[in-house]
Amino acid sequence: RVDAPNEGGPKENPVLRKERLRRALAKIPAAGAELFVLCYLEGYSYEELATLWDLERGTVPSRLHRIRATRRTDLSR
Repeated sequence: RVDAPNEGGPKENPVLRKERLRRALAKIPAAGAELFVLCYLEGYSYEELATLWDLERGTVPSRLHRIRATRRTDLSR
């Protein structure tokens, strides 16, 4: 799933991509970073995340959108 923003473009060195992702996640508040990792790296569904975090199901994609929007340049290169 992490490769999705870069699909169709030139392949990036996986080590550099991982480091760039680590730096971008460090700029996100801890709860948001954990939500991002669980969804996009660990594959949890919105329903699973809503249950784990005691959130409404619709809040999960909203928060993830906000995280992506604020870190778009860091996460999509």
